Amino acid sequence: MFIESQFQMNFFLVKKKLLRSKNALFISALPLVAVLYVLLADSLNTALKFFLFLFPYLFLFFSGDMMKDEIDSGILENVIFLEDRYRHYLFQKNFILFVLAFLFSASIFFSLTIASLLPGTFKWFYLFQFLAGTIIGAYYIALSGWLSFYFRGGANIIIVIVGQITAIVSLFFSMQERTGFLYYLEKGEFPNLIAKIKLSLLVLIIPNFLITKNLSSYLFLAILGAGLFLFLQWHTIKNLELKK
Repeated sequence: MFIESQFQMNFFLVKKKLLRSKNALFISALPLVAVLYVLLADSLNTALKFFLFLFPYLFLFFSGDMMKDEIDSGILENVIFLEDRYRHYLFQKNFILFVLAFLFSASIFFSLTIASLLPGTFKWFYLFQFLAGTIIGAYYIALSGWLSFYFRGGANIIIVIVGQITAIVSLFFSMQERTGFLYYLEKGEFPNLIAKIKLSLLVLIIPNFLITKNLSSYLFLAILGAGLFLFLQWHTIKNLELKK
């Protein structure tokens, strides 16, 4: 009963902080604005595909200011976090933010699904892509949460985005080669160890590629990555000592 009440309190605190964060809400609205623009400019089916590729970023944007800001602020020295409860609070933020982002994303996906079922343009593979997107979202939260132990003020999100931009730019160097990595990426086939290592690094930087049909079989990489960063988070939290 105590553990349940503690989780409910942690859930309330995380949700309240997220709703009060204007920056997080503003940034999280950007993918939705992009989807709305595609919906108005193109079609419902295209907007749904666009949403499925972009919605994992909602998980990433929800995880800004996740750890270091709260640790440095001194709020964890409050009496409600005595007896190492702050450790559970910090680690449970991963699950709580995941639930909040999932509920928000699922409500939008449900609305788009209902709208696309009426004209008969909905494809059942979209359900798998949504599930894959939630796994990618969990990876984003785990990665961003680990980075937030070392960077504050949303810098953890910026690092992820900059890394993705760098990776995309580097892909253009493969466009001139018929047998380059970009060619393998389009085919979804990686014939040698070097290509598979490059793929692993790429999807750890831009996991959204795993939503595509050609790369969906490599979704386990996001699961392994999420597990790794959650482990690193817990190891950091376990050794964390608050300043007296």
